[in-house]
Amino acid sequence: MLFHRDLSRDQVANAWISDLSESCSGKCDKVLSQVRDLLRSLPDIKTGQKIVYLFFSTGVELLIDGRKLGELKGADAAHAVLSAFIGATTPAIYIRAALLGTTRSS
Repeated sequence: MLFHRDLSRDQVANAWISDLSESCSGKCDKVLSQVRDLLRSLPDIKTGQKIVYLFFSTGVELLIDGRKLGELKGADAAHAVLSAFIGATTPAIYIRAALLGTTRSS
């Protein structure tokens, strides 16, 4: 994900928690706990920075500008984060559309 404007750590963290909570409908407390721990080390994001999510069957790694920030462990974490981006109930419809190459309503 390439950022086109500056965002504070809190803005990014709040969006993560909100979108993940909404997309998993209260069924991912363990994953949310891991996310909160990971987000404690998240810096402010500046215009032009990239956040990369590497999905594996064993979890998700998060990189900022090629440097590993941390990871979320477990297939449930990988599924929850991926669903927050492209799942049918994601609140992040603009991100979903961009990743899937569809219109916002698809």
